Amino acid sequence: MNHKLRRWVVIFALLLGLLPASAAAAPKTLIIGLSNEPGDLDPHYAAHASAFAVAEALFDSLVIADYDGRIVPLLAESWTVMDETTIEFVLRRDVVFHNGEPFDARSVKFSLERAKDPAKQTALQAAFASVREVEIVDDYTVRIRLHEPDSSLLWNLTRLAMVPPEYIERVGDVEFGRRPVGTGPFRFVEWVRDSHVLLEANPDYFPGGLKGKPQVDRVLFRVVPERATRLAELRTGGLHLIERLSPDAAPLAERAGLHVVPADSGRFYVVWFRIREDSPLADRRVRLALNYAINREAIVQAVFGGYASPLATPFTPSTFGWRPDLAPYPYDPAKARQLLAEAGYGNGLTLTLDVTTGSAEIGQLIAGQLAEVGVQVVLRPLEVSLFNSNWVNRKTGDLLGASWGGAGDPQAYLEALIHSQGFLSGYANPRADALIDQSARTLDEQARREVLYELQEVLYEDPAGIYLWSVADIYAYSPRLVNWRPHPTDRLIIGEATLRD
Repeated sequence: MNHKLRRWVVIFALLLGLLPASAAAAPKTLIIGLSNEPGDLDPHYAAHASAFAVAEALFDSLVIADYDGRIVPLLAESWTVMDETTIEFVLRRDVVFHNGEPFDARSVKFSLERAKDPAKQTALQAAFASVREVEIVDDYTVRIRLHEPDSSLLWNLTRLAMVPPEYIERVGDVEFGRRPVGTGPFRFVEWVRDSHVLLEANPDYFPGGLKGKPQVDRVLFRVVPERATRLAELRTGGLHLIERLSPDAAPLAERAGLHVVPADSGRFYVVWFRIREDSPLADRRVRLALNYAINREAIVQAVFGGYASPLATPFTPSTFGWRPDLAPYPYDPAKARQLLAEAGYGNGLTLTLDVTTGSAEIGQLIAGQLAEVGVQVVLRPLEVSLFNSNWVNRKTGDLLGASWGGAGDPQAYLEALIHSQGFLSGYANPRADALIDQSARTLDEQARREVLYELQEVLYEDPAGIYLWSVADIYAYSPRLVNWRPHPTDRLIIGEATLRD
């Protein structure tokens, strides 16, 4: 029975006295304020948090990160690492797409091949470059065969939405992006660009998954770009949940009786070292001294209102393999001066620090603290395009302040920023190189976690940069919203969220 027909059946039943009056109650609608227009509802082209939020409601992946950051089954019942280049997935048998099309092994093969197809130029193409083929074993079993071992594959699969082959082959990619069909807890109703996306509960959503069965009738994603407007509408009841609350607005939201909750975003800020043979940075003691010279807590309070966390290494709590027992360097200017003196720089030294113009304030704070231990910093704020061009072409100063990362798997940035062969790296440590290479080949999660634990110890003892902080994503929500909490990725999971009357 379609949606309109069901509505008329309910109305006539009420008129005839066949249903209680409570059945006529308005549908319960959860309203979420997005900071950006999703852009495209095709999940293989989703490129930012607002698009991911809608995609998580409409679509599912084979596996998903749980609230502790572990990868668990979703549309797959289980998986087996058969050898270092073969993983077999057994699929759920109780899943259908919103249009009634069955979810099966063909859906997996189609979705993965579509995402990695160079002609499609999806946002996921590079993530699955290691995939050689997807083999259908039977209707509910698939094997993914790789060109070479790829430890990031499982994490990348948490981002790969399963899409319906028959529907897309019939309507084409463009129409699918306008009227998407997935397997998720909510299904598409309408999309008005720069205004809203409306979804309704999927009554056939499978039980037992991490997302849970929907507990509201509808979800309305409203596009509200201005932060102040989002907060104002949350206060007046026009929204129930907002993303990207600014740190300075958090106290105002709390005073208004709203709930404010930070979540580690996985984004971190590090001042990377460009180590040359004739540079003072070639001496490990100098690099350690620069880490001890920074009062991270003071900067976190001054710039982020406390909504950031000091780092010990370029791993955050939402990064796979993060080592919680490794504490950030303490603020110890006396130790910093001692190390500089031991390295032969008791009378000070001068270093150049490149930052983007948007991070000039942070650069000034860092320069000021380093000056207190005798390190004079020549600060160079650069436009983003020039900053990036200099980085790629190795024309930077001694120090390079940059934000990086994302919750999930660290392999890509370890290879780009830290490995001696990385195209953005100014660091070289043979043991770090060996561990990064080993991490890439290790498919067993626990064994790989142990490799990454050791890597963090190496990076702590022989730093690749001044490790500073990870920034929180701040959410605010109405007291009416219950059974919701932020996910340790940049995804918004709302399956079991509901509203108090």
